[in-house]
Amino acid sequence: KLLENKNRYFAVLAAAVACPMVNTGVFVLGCFTFFMETVKAWGEGLGYDNAFAYIIFGMVGINFIIELALNVILSPTVVKLIDIKKKMD
Repeated sequence: KLLENKNRYFAVLAAAVACPMVNTGVFVLGCFTFFMETVKAWGEGLGYDNAFAYIIFGMVGINFIIELALNVILSPTVVKLIDIKKKMD
């Protein structure tokens, strides 16, 4: 909302970037907090040196990139479609 007053397109992009960052951060914190032993065992089984490397490169790396790309592409598109629909009404 703070950025929307200055530039709506930039505000949408900022939200599109922030959401996957927060989502991934919460997931990583949850893995470390509640499932560290399980994650560590999975990582060792797949040949990772430590649990952090497994979480970042094995579990969230590709997902984060795909989620970020889709958000950056689709969020402004959805906002544009909503604007078009509002003008039609």
